Amino acid sequence: MQLLNSFFHIQSRSDEGGAPTFDVVLDPAHAIFRAHFPGNPIVPGVCQVQMTRELLETVLDENLALVRAKNIKYLTVMTPTQQTEYSIAFRKITTEGDTHSITADITAGGTTYTKLSLTFQRVPSTTIKHD
Repeated sequence: MQLLNSFFHIQSRSDEGGAPTFDVVLDPAHAIFRAHFPGNPIVPGVCQVQMTRELLETVLDENLALVRAKNIKYLTVMTPTQQTEYSIAFRKITTEGDTHSITADITAGGTTYTKLSLTFQRVPSTTIKHD
């Protein structure tokens, strides 16, 4: 399930020093939040990883599949009722052939919510189907 332009929207992008950073806005009315959790919605960890993948796809202009989650640290709960605007900054992108390893942070207002170290592999465009 593609989350870009439904669960979240890109507000802006900057590429200072070659490190892309996206300012994104969550849709607190999205159906995911009705299930996770009713009356006390939080951003699921899997959605944070998916958002990062989809943003990396826009940076690299490739379809990607997650092949390794080396390290994911959920430091603060992301609650769309208290905060809808976040920054997702790619601190490092390393490419070897069809494989891209990244480190990224999700932050807002001086608070780091999540730190990710992930590896993705390029896949043919016919392999991934977005809704």
